[in-house]
Amino acid sequence: RGAFSVVRRCVKISSGQEYAAKIINTKKLSARG
Repeated sequence: RGAFSVVRRCVKISSGQEYAAKIINTKKLSARG
């Protein structure tokens, strides 16, 4: 839930979906290994 909030905020500030996708990917990778 927290990660989603951060991603949504970044998207609104940068107005870019690609940025949000990159953040989600990084967080998912970190959680995995």
